[in-house]
Amino acid sequence: MAETANHGTRLAPGIVVHPDHASLIQLLDQAPLRLPHYLAWLLSSGGTLLDGLSVFMLGMAVPLVQREMAFTPWQLAFLGAGLVAGAVLGASGGGRLADRIGRKAVFLLDMFLLVLAALGAALAWTPTLLILVRILAHRGQSF
Repeated sequence: MAETANHGTRLAPGIVVHPDHASLIQLLDQAPLRLPHYLAWLLSSGGTLLDGLSVFMLGMAVPLVQREMAFTPWQLAFLGAGLVAGAVLGASGGGRLADRIGRKAVFLLDMFLLVLAALGAALAWTPTLLILVRILAHRGQSF
């Protein structure tokens, strides 16, 4: 680590931090990974896996839902596109919302939206309602 002219500490090329933070960053970089770290990583990466699982499950359910609810081809297209639309809506506002109300609050809101959307999907009686709750589910998954 080297001191720079603007009283910062250079950790790497292009990375300058306040001298008070440099020792903390160095300790974190040198700390060994233990079981709690791996568990935190596993739990935090679950959202990405859940997103892929949701897309896979929708693909498996489309033939069954099509027969049960008499979807038109356009409604089926919107059901699939709703996954991407919900992800775009969630990703476009999730970070900014987390900056305003905090990450924990956004995470809890995310879980609430997922539970609400799962219940809505289970109880949906029309294709339009199912499309809307799937958009809501993917909005929640994308926070």
